[in-house]
Amino acid sequence: MNKKSQRICIVRHGYYPSDPRVYKEVRALADAGYEVDVVCLRETREPLRETMENVRVYRMPHSHRRGSMGRYFFEYGLSMLLMSLVLSVLFLRRWYSVVQVNTLPDSLVFSTLLPRIFGARVLLDMHEPSPELLLTKHANQAPEHMLKLQIFIEKAAIRYANKVMTVNDTIRQRFIERGASASKLFVVRNVPADDFGKNVASAPPHDELVIMTHGTLQPRYGQSVILHALPLIRKEFDSVRLIIAGSGETLDELKELAEDLQCDDITEFTGLVSRDEIASLISQADIGIVPLLPGPFAELCQPNKLFEYIALKTAVIASRLPAIEESFDNQCIHFFDAGDAAGLAQAVIELGRNPSLRQSLSERAYAVYQDLRWSKANRDYVEIVKSMTGKRKNAEF
Repeated sequence: MNKKSQRICIVRHGYYPSDPRVYKEVRALADAGYEVDVVCLRETREPLRETMENVRVYRMPHSHRRGSMGRYFFEYGLSMLLMSLVLSVLFLRRWYSVVQVNTLPDSLVFSTLLPRIFGARVLLDMHEPSPELLLTKHANQAPEHMLKLQIFIEKAAIRYANKVMTVNDTIRQRFIERGASASKLFVVRNVPADDFGKNVASAPPHDELVIMTHGTLQPRYGQSVILHALPLIRKEFDSVRLIIAGSGETLDELKELAEDLQCDDITEFTGLVSRDEIASLISQADIGIVPLLPGPFAELCQPNKLFEYIALKTAVIASRLPAIEESFDNQCIHFFDAGDAAGLAQAVIELGRNPSLRQSLSERAYAVYQDLRWSKANRDYVEIVKSMTGKRKNAEF
């Protein structure tokens, strides 16, 4: 490869290196011999510019804040403006062969306009389907004009990009149903790195039943369902402990709910923890729970926590949803109807009483997972990028 073809820039309305998917992609490209720059947001006290593991990181002066729809529009607009300017300046200095944009928002892909005009190829990594996310946030009552706008932007972004990645076949099919060309859509799964938890010691034998969930605390992720199930669960066991690891907008509400249900004495809220700490907690758990609430977004979602439990051979109880069933059947995961606290309680009781069933499920899930591991996704990703690198005289519109 010539020098130009080795240079790639990744643009993300998020943080680096704390965004696991972006970090894995950067390492995959660096290991394949590419020079990689990252344009991203800035967390508190992070430098605006630094070099990390030979990766140049350029951060915007603002961070992400949750808020009203107006706040999101302002923040996304600001990111679009600043990242377009920074990327354009960097491109004129570095002449990237490929610029990758990781959503959300979908509109961020248009920050690549100048590089694209001058021949750079654009790779769009679409983590989440924006229209379904909008519907879920607004309880299926999003204004019709807003939904149409999101669909229009999504379709325009896919049409604009040279190639598009997403995280599972269910989302890919949804894009195709909305008119996207199947030939430019590829799946690179959002699974943990192969070394996830490799340095974690096995948990010592324990008498109590330990169940856990982790990740961002938001209503759509269903942590409240576990708390509503907990009074039923504790009646059946001498000792049970629930670990809820992570932070988010519903943390205080969940703590209050645990108190109201008189389960705060057996519920541990860890707050924000590192990936290594997550792996350690999973190793202590008998059961990992993926309690997504039913909704348009959940039907397309394969949460990263699902793969993390499976990678560490922890038995999983999950909401029965199409995207999860895309990869795992009931020989791998104990399913319950999404949002059904009584059904979740019954599933926990059944697995809690049956260690051999937990082992059987975890082993079967782990066997299926071997074809989904990051080592395979890594190869798929690098091959996509390789197919896009090289000199080109004109942009392809």
